[in-house]
Amino acid sequence: MKRSMYSLKVAKVMDAKSMEKNQEMIDDLQRRIERLEVNSRHSVEELHKGVAFEVDSLYRNITTLLRDREFVQKLVTWEAKDCPRPDDWKKTAREASERIASRIALEVNLWERNNNVNANIKEKIVKKFKRDFELMEDQIKAIEGALLAGETRVITDLHKSMKKQLPVKQLFKKAKHNDDSDSVKGLGGTVSSAGGFNVGDKQIKRLFNGYKKDTAEQKMIEATEIFISDILSGQYLREKLEKYLGRFVKGIDNVVKMIPEFLKADKQLIKTLQQQMRSAEDNLKDVYPELIHLCQTLQGQLDLFFVYRILEMDYRLRDLDWKKEDLIGTGSFAEVFKAKLHKGRDVIPVALKVCRDSLKESTVTDILLEDRTLRELEHENIVRYYGSTCKQDGKGGSVKVTWIMI
Repeated sequence: MKRSMYSLKVAKVMDAKSMEKNQEMIDDLQRRIERLEVNSRHSVEELHKGVAFEVDSLYRNITTLLRDREFVQKLVTWEAKDCPRPDDWKKTAREASERIASRIALEVNLWERNNNVNANIKEKIVKKFKRDFELMEDQIKAIEGALLAGETRVITDLHKSMKKQLPVKQLFKKAKHNDDSDSVKGLGGTVSSAGGFNVGDKQIKRLFNGYKKDTAEQKMIEATEIFISDILSGQYLREKLEKYLGRFVKGIDNVVKMIPEFLKADKQLIKTLQQQMRSAEDNLKDVYPELIHLCQTLQGQLDLFFVYRILEMDYRLRDLDWKKEDLIGTGSFAEVFKAKLHKGRDVIPVALKVCRDSLKESTVTDILLEDRTLRELEHENIVRYYGSTCKQDGKGGSVKVTWIMI
């Protein structure tokens, strides 16, 4: 609906311009879109090169770690209480494999935390490409801003809606079932899952056929060395690490996927505008005002439904203490009160911005846009935004909802 509203207002502004100026602007936009496409492709290529570099680096670090004498000594030091009990040799081998994998995962995760491996990799990847992608988003906004002749509010609303949704109730969240245990176990789980025992291997059968209580510790030392050797000599470690690091760039990949859609939509928009230029006068007089009003009405209805049925408020009214006498100031839109916010055991002094009127189709969209904008602001000279709640009055079909910003 916001894309429709944006497209309509673009068309309205375009039709209001002269035919010659319109054509000049379309030509300029096409050149800018072509440059943006080139930048986008280059950034994607650089992204993959960067990830490949980090995979190589992490692979080298992990293989070096698994060959480090001090680190390996931690893995091969077994006490009787930590060893599997003697049983059928296949069952013993499976249990030994699980215990060894668990120990490797634990020690690698500890190494990862002590060396900030995940944090450093993520920071390097994000830092390297953040500027490119922000630049592209700014270029897109500039292109769309030119089409709208400076009417930026509808652009801001569109981009914020696509970039970051407000919190919604569990019922409306899409469940993501992830069967990949690597992401659950962290880097250690990724590394340990790259090794294991083949019960059909004669060496494994010979090792665990002779597994007894008095030889358990020595057998586990040998088994651990075989497990580590399997990780180092196998083909799965690099594949596992590639998959593991793939999580760090998922957000950037989503931005990459979004950019061609913006470009595609803008190209189609320009094509449509070229076809409509001759009917500009009639459109300005009749078509656009009616359609824009319809879009605004539908958007307002959708946003009211979102607030009433889907939106999960950040706080409950009982989390707030305030009185009418604590009025700080008033404006045309809302009144501001001094209040206290209860967060667990903490009591935080806050200000409440309480809307004068209940939510309506004509106001709810702008309120949600303000809420999204405030959620993204974080600066020492800007008052902190804790979130929102609402107050309901009335029953049945006459319920009125008052929006409160904290």
